[in-house]
Amino acid sequence: MDKQKYIMIGTKTITKELFRDVLRPLNNYYFLPTGGFWSAPYNEYTISPWLDYLRDNRSTYPEKDINSASIFTLKDNAKILTIDNYETLKKIIEKYPSYHHLLNYYTDQTNKELSINYELLSKHYDGIYVNYNNFEYKRDTVIFNEWDVNTLLLFNLDAIDNYTSAHIKFYLPGSLSYYGLEEGQEHIIEEESTYHKEISKYAATIFNEYVIKKRTFYNYDDYFSYLIKCTKKCIQITKKSKSKEVNSVKDLLTEKEINTTNHLIIRNICVNTLSSYLRDNVQIEQNLPKTKIKKIIEYPIEE
Repeated sequence: MDKQKYIMIGTKTITKELFRDVLRPLNNYYFLPTGGFWSAPYNEYTISPWLDYLRDNRSTYPEKDINSASIFTLKDNAKILTIDNYETLKKIIEKYPSYHHLLNYYTDQTNKELSINYELLSKHYDGIYVNYNNFEYKRDTVIFNEWDVNTLLLFNLDAIDNYTSAHIKFYLPGSLSYYGLEEGQEHIIEEESTYHKEISKYAATIFNEYVIKKRTFYNYDDYFSYLIKCTKKCIQITKKSKSKEVNSVKDLLTEKEINTTNHLIIRNICVNTLSSYLRDNVQIEQNLPKTKIKKIIEYPIEE
């Protein structure tokens, strides 16, 4: 039996140099995690429901490059958690509860707003597959309301077996109605460069040096705000101290026809450090007081 294929729309090249680890929402009211590698099932005749959604909602994702794509399969030993019914979801939430929402949600919480600790989940799984169709019209939970289609969210790029770069071609100028897909070369995911590893190690050192400077927190909001502050400091210092290595990473990406910025490379690395810290220090969250003030709060890393 042929393996299920998945498609990521937005890039022809999958690289660890720009990968962002999964991270909780950077506010106290949203449920969609940030980071990770987002994809959807691929169909050789219709391409993907995700492409249909993007075509119908261009104003929602105006920056998305819907001409570039990567088609891939998963390794046989990839550990993917499938969530296709509410009973499964409840068990996952019980095992991996989101203290980000339990302690900090902007209004009174009901069972519908109970969510998942994605950083901790990534410690035990390579990714999750959410059968959105089974949740779209259910009222038991609201945490998948923004997923739009059946989705494979990978936490680990090493779960990918191989991938093929692809071009989605639209045949009529100014129209998204008639299209086809042209497959290119087959690739494997390359290991990150020594430059990237060096920057990551340095950023982790800086982040941890700042984190340990504060031990007592009034509540969850105080704690998470401080972690965001440490992440921003990490970005600032790493940008000054590792410019040479970042330029080398950028040059490697340019060779692969990936246009990016030094800031984005450093930002992703430092945010990965934040994600790793949250993954490995859940016990700190468990013992924090609940945020008492009920209001919408943003935790922007970008000013």
